[in-house]
Amino acid sequence: MKKIKFLALAFVLVITACGETKSDCPNSDINNFDNFLGVKYGANELDLEPILGDFTGGEYTVDSSAFIYYFKRIENAPVSVWVNGESGKVETIFMEVLGYEDVFDKDVEDAKKEFKMKDCDSRFFGMTYDELVETMGKPTSEETLEEGVKSLSYDSKDFKIAVNFKIYPTQADMCSSISVNWFY
Repeated sequence: MKKIKFLALAFVLVITACGETKSDCPNSDINNFDNFLGVKYGANELDLEPILGDFTGGEYTVDSSAFIYYFKRIENAPVSVWVNGESGKVETIFMEVLGYEDVFDKDVEDAKKEFKMKDCDSRFFGMTYDELVETMGKPTSEETLEEGVKSLSYDSKDFKIAVNFKIYPTQADMCSSISVNWFY
């Protein structure tokens, strides 16, 4: 009996140590991509600093329909958040990792610490095309942009969520930018 309890406890410890799995991450389904970097769908601009920390700048878009908050405390992993100019609701969260090779992983780790990123969000950075498609399914659309950059876009069934992943050949064909767009 002690042996069975020990094996059961060891199994639980191994599972716990492995962290979140694909099935643990709601954002493996585009229809559940309603939280990114701790910012939830429907969040207001007043929610940003308690979640992401102090912003480092900002500006209105040319037509003043949105204000863009910049969180550039990690030089090679900037975050930008677009907020509707009238409602104050978060519409777009954009994050990119600019580092190459060994520095790429360090930049992701620095961003995870600075923005308290959960594994469910950070895991996309560094994924290959095949890994993204395996995780998210077939994209709604995909295209190859200038310089061979691959863009994979996913839309939720109700069209309230759109997420774009970009894979750069200059960064070993890894995903290094994510744009999460919410519509109200």
